[in-house]
Amino acid sequence: MNSRVELAVLGAGPAGVAAALAASECNVSVLILDRSASAGGQVYRRPTGPLGAQQLKKWPDEVKGERLREQLRSSAVSCRFGQAVWSVERGFRVDTVGPEGLETWEAERLLVASGTTERVIPFPGWTLPGVMGLAAATALLKSQRVLPGERPVVAGSGPLLWAVASGIIAGGGMPAAVIDLADTRRWVSSLPALFSRPTDLLKGLGWMHSVRRKQVPV
Repeated sequence: MNSRVELAVLGAGPAGVAAALAASECNVSVLILDRSASAGGQVYRRPTGPLGAQQLKKWPDEVKGERLREQLRSSAVSCRFGQAVWSVERGFRVDTVGPEGLETWEAERLLVASGTTERVIPFPGWTLPGVMGLAAATALLKSQRVLPGERPVVAGSGPLLWAVASGIIAGGGMPAAVIDLADTRRWVSSLPALFSRPTDLLKGLGWMHSVRRKQVPV
């Protein structure tokens, strides 16, 4: 049993780190648990280097990720990475498995910042070589800095679709086509939420502009 903390945060992505830093500034003892090797989550995934492939230039988000990790290192927040949570009990007791085996953590409060999970809809041929989800393509671009193919068809819905297509172009590739499964009504219904986050809206419009500027069929 490890020492008890006031707040345990499950997830070291942007939301989890922001919450941990805010609590720490209020003199709350904070512990972050995450199964990844470092903070950043999927958005600010830390690159591990290319695996025998052409290395791409840094993404703008990579710089932000480095800044976030530096803030965390200079804070009083305790971090344990490589920890997969397999049980949470009232109290709170958190059981994890990591490099040192099974461990147990106790906290007065628990904050779950586990992020999102990609939902892939099965279709004929979805398990064939060369077919991957948008999240996997993002991992290749950000973590390994390699292209998920030089001329892939990028299909799906949501902002990740345009982020991947734009990332492929930035890395020197060219999508054969971008297929957006979301209809116009869904985009229109999302406008109020989009306008409430102007920074994210501009980022998304930038992705779309980079794709259309290259005259990629959409």
